[in-house]
Amino acid sequence: MKTHIQVPKPPPVLRIAPGARVHHNGQAATVLAVYGADRILLQLQHTRTSVETSAEALCTGGPNGGAVVIAHPIDADPVLEAKAKTWTAALARLPARSSKLEKTRIAEAISVSVRTVYRRLRKFREDPSVTGQLDAPPGPLRGSRRLGAVREEIFERAYNERYLTREKPSIKALHKHIRRVCARAHVPALSYHAVRDRVRAKNRLRADEARLGWHQAHATQAPAVGALKAKQALSDVQIDHVLCDLQVTSELDGKVIGRPWITLAIDVFTRCVLGFYLGLEDPNQTSVALCLARAIFPKGEWLRTLGEDVDYPMFGKFDRMHWDNAKTFQAGGIATQCERYGIELVPRPPRCPHYGAYIERYAGTLMGAMHNLPGTTFSNVKQKGDYDSEARACMTMPALERWILHQVCGVYHNEEHRGLGGISPATAWRLAWEMPDGELRLPPLISDRREFVCGLLPFEERCVRRDGISLFGIHYWDPILAPLINDGTKYRVHYHQGNMGVIHLCWRGQYLDVPLRDRTRRPFARWELDDARRLLKSHHNKAASESALFHTLDQQDRIVDESAAHSRRARRKQALRPRPADGPPPTVPDYGRPAIPPTARWEDEP
Repeated sequence: MKTHIQVPKPPPVLRIAPGARVHHNGQAATVLAVYGADRILLQLQHTRTSVETSAEALCTGGPNGGAVVIAHPIDADPVLEAKAKTWTAALARLPARSSKLEKTRIAEAISVSVRTVYRRLRKFREDPSVTGQLDAPPGPLRGSRRLGAVREEIFERAYNERYLTREKPSIKALHKHIRRVCARAHVPALSYHAVRDRVRAKNRLRADEARLGWHQAHATQAPAVGALKAKQALSDVQIDHVLCDLQVTSELDGKVIGRPWITLAIDVFTRCVLGFYLGLEDPNQTSVALCLARAIFPKGEWLRTLGEDVDYPMFGKFDRMHWDNAKTFQAGGIATQCERYGIELVPRPPRCPHYGAYIERYAGTLMGAMHNLPGTTFSNVKQKGDYDSEARACMTMPALERWILHQVCGVYHNEEHRGLGGISPATAWRLAWEMPDGELRLPPLISDRREFVCGLLPFEERCVRRDGISLFGIHYWDPILAPLINDGTKYRVHYHQGNMGVIHLCWRGQYLDVPLRDRTRRPFARWELDDARRLLKSHHNKAASESALFHTLDQQDRIVDESAAHSRRARRKQALRPRPADGPPPTVPDYGRPAIPPTARWEDEP
């Protein structure tokens, strides 16, 4: 008895013609045109991109090697699909060697000619599946190109040489160029719609790389795979700076002083805004430090300062902090202090803006609410139109800070959030700290607020001399420094960029407040000192003395005050002058008592 060996059916015969569906490098594609065995034009279905391949590449087989024929579209019409099932069932009943009479009976049953049955049978023997009998939809294939090889070549060359440039010409300009080329080639010109459709079918990522640059193209067009996932409250916190879409006014005369910056910190797991810092100065290390202080510590004292009675229970030390690669977040003081307290710093991966989606999305929500305030600048010039932001501005910095506080605590925290499954951020925060038995536990808390905030501030290393500590040409002194004079040690001296009236010397983990040696001088900001030194250097090329710097600061104050009535920049500088409440609370020394060495002072404490 003979043993029959089953041999698998061979793959279908590859019939390359315009309209055929194929796989190209694992992607579904359609044959647009055949110019020869080594030049076959395909269009990828998902990206609508035109690519060239060869017959050799198409016969390597498999979706990874080249191309295999896809006989029919996947999204078939139900009527055509039912018809294909009828044909498949009828042809499957025919024996391997059927007579003409049997084929005639099928033709009479389906009401077609015998010739149609022969044609259908040939297709069935190549592909016995239902899709093998599925008719292609009537009319030209969507996305097919019928301009001819010459005009397609004109478009491709113009697209690559003229459109994919950093000058970013418009589609209209590309169309005009193609019309001129077609006129010189004595071929019919392409219509504007034909050019537009072909441009839109191209790979957007490749086009943006050529027109906008690699970084911006990948930030908007590259696949956003992978994102930040938090497992519990305070495990991951995002922080970022945002320029507010609002003109604020001076508290003194109500005139416009400009747009403030806000630094926000948001908990990824609960979407709660842990804290924010609003300031007129450009983002710097101090604004990051003050925002972190408000995010980590309870906010009772801050709310009492604002005179607001709102429920803001969000606080606690978090595990990881995520930010972009701005210089303000890469400062040594912040990195060192966070490392001491076990806070891992996770910079955002380059060219991956979707990793900052949570903070970016809330910033957009906050700015959208701010667009309803008088004096808003809106998001762009088109939205603003002829709206006069400066003429309608009326919000001062304290008023805006209170408004943002109520917007966060009263509106955002109590709204249903789609990313939280429909519950509000405030509810998500409460559930995160509620035990199974209903008892409420508190987030982890840093015990020494002042030590933590001082350590986040920018610092310089200085030795203590007989005349005190010299920082940026200004001398600071306190009797507590007497035992440290000329001990050969460089100490870290932290300073508040917005209030340089007091510096903080780090000694054995404690921070000693050291005020100005000349206590008659008013506190000043770092930017004021830089402006004064720049002005003195422009007059004479030599190092400025401390007295000259303070004299220049006084003169600048007078000029700013005189110009405040006419200049918005002067009013902004006026508002940026340090206030007594800025910065960590200094320890006020009693100069009537003798100096006590630091060692003795802390050894006596319990």
